[in-house]
Formats: sequence, structure tokens, C-alpha cells
Amino acid sequence: MPFASESDVLALLAAPLEFDFFKQGFKTKAPLGDALTRDLREQSLGTDEDLYPAVARAYVASFTLEGATKPKKKLTAAALDALTPTAALAALSAPWPTFTLRIEVTDPKWIAHVDAELPMFAGDTVLAKPAPPAKKEAAKKKAAKAKTAPSKPAPKRAVLWLKKGTSDKVWIASQDGATWKAQYGRRVMPDREEKIYELASEEKASAAFTRAVEAKKRGGYRVAPAYEAAAELLWKRLGLAFDDSSGVPVVTRVGPPASAATHFETGFRAGDTIYAVRYRGMGAPYRLRTIEELAVVVESRRAGEDLYLGDEPQAGQERDDDHGERHAPLIRGRPRGRSSSHSSSRDAARSEPTRCRTAIRDIDLARAVLTSARCG
Repeated sequence: MPFASESDVLALLAAPLEFDFFKQGFKTKAPLGDALTRDLREQSLGTDEDLYPAVARAYVASFTLEGATKPKKKLTAAALDALTPTAALAALSAPWPTFTLRIEVTDPKWIAHVDAELPMFAGDTVLAKPAPPAKKEAAKKKAAKAKTAPSKPAPKRAVLWLKKGTSDKVWIASQDGATWKAQYGRRVMPDREEKIYELASEEKASAAFTRAVEAKKRGGYRVAPAYEAAAELLWKRLGLAFDDSSGVPVVTRVGPPASAATHFETGFRAGDTIYAVRYRGMGAPYRLRTIEELAVVVESRRAGEDLYLGDEPQAGQERDDDHGERHAPLIRGRPRGRSSSHSSSRDAARSEPTRCRTAIRDIDLARAVLTSARCG
């Protein structure tokens, strides 16, 4: 019988809620479904079969099987096929084993969706036994810590940007001890000018750093989300965590909705380097040095706009190949199994052999659609 532990019992209770792998959650609105969806995303477990053993004891206090007897012979589909029609009918007409399953949950709301008038169905797969409470709590704490925390301490840095008329610039100030530096230039250009200021003490460098930031703000520059806030925003909206200590954002962790994109050709992976970002209708993409710059684009993105993340150093630069043809390197990837006839003529004209990433189409987690692909 498929009830060897609390994991199997929780799977039975959750079955009517209908798990949706691609949306990383449960379709039916109910307290148990909402709670399990949160657990799934917080722990980045991916599937319901991984979820139930990890959290079963938080929902199922105990269970008992009463009157359960093991049948003398298991009636399988293969065994039925080997019988004559008359023998098969007799086997199916014979009394079926019955038993009573009594479940005690940790909170009555976990069974609020159960309708006593409707049957419930259990599969014949036995799940892994529940994780010990200590391990489960440790996993939860670890997941909560990693949820928004970058892999390295936040640098003392301020990222400001200005978009006015034809001007679209970025200014980045950072401090290390008694030295602070400013990097600045057009957001679409790969290279930035840099000025380094060495002062007599860390306090004087900090004061100069602050004065420079305030001066830029008075000049019309807007302040990007701070490092920690940018990391949290990118994790919540994209399901991607980054480390930009190398001078460019590198993916360190992938969670939902990004991790739910397995039905597309290629998803994001830890170690992917993101050099550029743009949204549909934009000309040259913005070149990236910091996660704050990426957060600005994600935060200002309009509803319904596709967001493109370039993972090649030359992403976003029009270039001549050996045949003298011009290429626009960032293009939208197609889902697996979709033929080229489904693409628009515009997409077909832009399908050059240049790698790219396509990120989030709809950033709302409740209905996120990830169109992630590597092009070329």
C-alpha cells in the first residue's frame, strides 16, 4: 500500500490541489496549497515529489492504517493481460482489499479543501520518508539565508543613472578604505571611464564619496536600488542570484520562476555571466557591471515586455562577420518543439548564430512565464 510514511499521506491530501510544475505551485486555492507553494519556492525543491518528504511532518502529525491486509496476489495490468476475458472479469469482480486511513493534521486548515463526498486518489509510488525535523529546519534556515543574500559582502557602492533626452548615462562610485573611484559613461557602451581618488584617511574618502553622490543627485541623476535591495529584487522577480565582484554579474543560484523553465531549450545555470540587458523595442542593450544596473532595468520594465539577458561578452554590439553581414545579437529564443514557421518574419530575420538568454516575460510570480533560451 502506498502509505509508508507521512510523505505519502501529505501527497494524498495535496492531490486534489493539482500541482503545476511549470508555475511551481498548486492550482487550487486552499490553505494547504498556498503553504506548500511557499515551501516549494523557499527551498527551491522543483517537484512535488521532492517537496512532500521535506515538509510532511509540518502538516501531518500522525496517521494509522486500520484493517489493512496484504492481498495474496497483486493484480497488475500485465497479469490481467495474460488472463482470458472470462478470468480477467472474475478477477476484477472478486472482493477488493479495503482499509481505513486515519490522518491527524497539525492544523485543521490543512484539510479545509477535502470534500467528504468526493473520492480521493493515491498513486502506487512510495515516496521517501520525511526528513528529520532538525535537518528540515536547518534546510529552511539555509534557504532563507540564501534567498536574497549575495555570495559576497555588500560593497560600499552607489550606482546612479540619468536618462534625459538623448542622454542615457550611468555613474558608479565605490570606496575601499582611503580610496574611492568613479566609473562613468553611456549605459550602452562596454567601456567606462574611470577616475581614482586617494585621500589621507578612510573618513576623508567617505566624506568625498558622499559629496560626489549628492552632487550627482542634484544634477538629475537617479539612485539605483542598493546592493542588498537589488539582489532581493532580482531574486524575487527573476529567480536569479548574482555575484558581480568580478566586474560583471555572474549567476550563482537559480530558483523559481527561472528554475521552472525546463520546457524550454536551455535555462539559466550557475556560472552564467550576464554582460547586457534589454527589453523588446529597445535599440542597443545596456552593458552591465553591477547588479544594481540590472535591477534598474527590471524595476522600470513595463508590463508585458520581454527582458533579454546577453551572456556573451560581445552581446549588444552590432558587428561585421567574415561575410560583412550586420547582426543584432540579442534575439528571442523559441520553446522546444516549436517549428520556425511559428516565428514572425521579424524574428526569423534576426536569427543569427549569436548566443543569448531570454529572461522573464511576465515578472509577476503568480503567473510568471519564463522564455529562457540560448541562441545559436
